[in-house]
Amino acid sequence: MIYLYTNQYLIFLGVFRAWCCAVDVSYFYSTRQESQEAFNLTIFAENQKHLGSTEVHESVFELLYDWMLYPNCQIFDPTQAQKAHELLLEMEGGSEQFAKAFAEMVAFMGTPLIDDRSSDLNQVSDHFRELLMATIPVHIRLEVASLTLRLTNLQNNSLFLLDSCYGLAAYTAREGDEVFLLKGLDVPVVLRPTGENYSFIGPCSYIHGVMEGQRWPEDESELQDLVLV
Repeated sequence: MIYLYTNQYLIFLGVFRAWCCAVDVSYFYSTRQESQEAFNLTIFAENQKHLGSTEVHESVFELLYDWMLYPNCQIFDPTQAQKAHELLLEMEGGSEQFAKAFAEMVAFMGTPLIDDRSSDLNQVSDHFRELLMATIPVHIRLEVASLTLRLTNLQNNSLFLLDSCYGLAAYTAREGDEVFLLKGLDVPVVLRPTGENYSFIGPCSYIHGVMEGQRWPEDESELQDLVLV
């Protein structure tokens, strides 16, 4: 059983919403779907094997992502989006209102998942259909808890945006730092220019589209020497 305090959820809501908004306005990807998928992989880069049902995880994450982008929601219609936003404001109101609003949010967000699976549900017995529908709120609660715990584990990381991609790095990174691929290291690193030299800030936890060597030059004669101080 996973227990999380109200303040952890509230911190999660604030961080997750800020990151969702920053990523969505970055225009690195041509569609909301591509942006959401890249963001999902960025947050859960090291935890993909522990997410359980990938289909359920992706569906719930997509709903949460859309929820955070009010009023520019694409999954929720305008009426649903307004209701979802009102529940978010209630949840941010403090511990006394949180439990009730959170329960309403779980039930409310289950509706799009049930609608999405309606064709599959029509193919099974009434009893099995009831069981499947009853598990949806459980999945939503577990996914929210999983995301909250993941963001807690990333509290020493910050989201950074580059010219063509984004990722996670140490919280000590700041505007003006640069990201490099160094030969011999298996992750990108953040360096801070100091005149003609650089100081080491820390490794990047994840940069979407970079971690598997996609940006490494085929011709290594293009590599340059750097001086770290």
